[in-house]
Amino acid sequence: MTEIVARMETILTTNTYVNAQGATVNFQTDIGTRVEEGRTNWDQNELPAISVFQGTVTIDREQSSDEDRVVCRVMPVMIQCTFAQSDATADTGTMVRKVLSDIHAAIRVDMKWSVAGVPQALRTDEISHGPEYKSETYEIIGTQTAIEIRYFAPHFSMED
Repeated sequence: MTEIVARMETILTTNTYVNAQGATVNFQTDIGTRVEEGRTNWDQNELPAISVFQGTVTIDREQSSDEDRVVCRVMPVMIQCTFAQSDATADTGTMVRKVLSDIHAAIRVDMKWSVAGVPQALRTDEISHGPEYKSETYEIIGTQTAIEIRYFAPHFSMED
C-alpha cells in the first residue's frame, strides 16, 4: 500500500507523466497534496484529499503453484478522492473527469509497481471508476476508483 500512496502523492500540476500517446504532459490537478491510507475523517479545510483502502485479498488458484509453494494474490484497492464542499460548483463534473484522469495516469506510470526496477506485481486491472455522490442526493462529493493488483507471494507469508 505504501507504493500506491506514494504514487498518488505524485499527482501535482508541477509533475509530468507520459500519456497514452507517448507525450510528456503535466497532471491536471494537485490532489496529491494530501494522501493517506485508510483515512475517512478529513476536515473540510484539508480537502481535496485522497484515501487509499485495501480490500480483502483473495487467491487466484488457477495462477498459483503448489509445486513452487507460491500463490497468486488478488488485492482489491479503492482510491477515493473527497472534494471540499466549496468545490461543488457547476464545474464539478469537469473536476471529476480531471481527477479520474490523473489517478488513472498515475497508476499507468508503472502498473507492475516496481521497486528498485523489480516488478512487485503481475498486473493491475481497472475495475470501476466514477463520481461519488452524497447520500440521497446527486451532489458530487468526490470520486472513487477501484483496481485489483495481482502478485505472487509464498504460501502463508505476510512478509511480502
